[in-house]
Amino acid sequence: MDQKAQKVDGERFERRAHAIIATMTDAGQVPESDRRQGNRQRYLTQARLRWNDQAGSPDREMTLYTRDVTGNTVGYIASGDVPTSARAIVELPGPNGQHLQAEGLVVRVQTFASGWHEGYVRFDGPLNLFSEQPIRAA
Repeated sequence: MDQKAQKVDGERFERRAHAIIATMTDAGQVPESDRRQGNRQRYLTQARLRWNDQAGSPDREMTLYTRDVTGNTVGYIASGDVPTSARAIVELPGPNGQHLQAEGLVVRVQTFASGWHEGYVRFDGPLNLFSEQPIRAA
């Protein structure tokens, strides 16, 4: 596949991800069974997730489409599966174009459509994405 075809496929994939997010529950409405604590802020962006399945094996990587963030978590959808309890690094673009890497734990992954999973990563510390002051969980 040439680069032009890959770009078109990538754009279709991204549009599909954004369409899926648009049909999901609004980020501000937290279901009773939700384990994430704190106020969610809608944050729609493409991010990267790297994790390692076992010691000594190479890192695995995939694209995430984020839905929302709290002080210590990021909710996402992805077309790939990540094992729950995996240690991971999430690379997020910040609002000023800088990139932030945050290490954490994949807490939940659920299949919600053919080939699509939703889940969240809990970071090891507060996320400082939007301002000089970290977003604190409520």
